[in-house]
Amino acid sequence: MPLSLSKKASLIAQSEIRARFPGRTSKDKAMFILEKTGVASVPDEAFFHKPGNSQFVRFCFAKEDNELDEACRRLEALGS
Repeated sequence: MPLSLSKKASLIAQSEIRARFPGRTSKDKAMFILEKTGVASVPDEAFFHKPGNSQFVRFCFAKEDNELDEACRRLEALGS
C-alpha cells in the first residue's frame, strides 16, 4: 500500500507509518525516510508522550507546489 498524502486544506499532515518502514519508534522511521528520500518529517513523540511506540510522523506543507510535488513523488516511490 503506497503512502497516501494530500496537500490540500492543511499545512501539516500526520501519516501512520506502523509497518511501512524499519525502526521501532516514529523517530527511527522519520530518520529512515529522511535518509532515503531527503524529505523531513517530525516524529509524533516530539509532540506528546504516550505509552507504547508511536507510529506516526508529521509532514509540513509550507513549501512551494513544485517542492511538494517532488516530495510526494519521492515518498510514493519509497512506499511502493
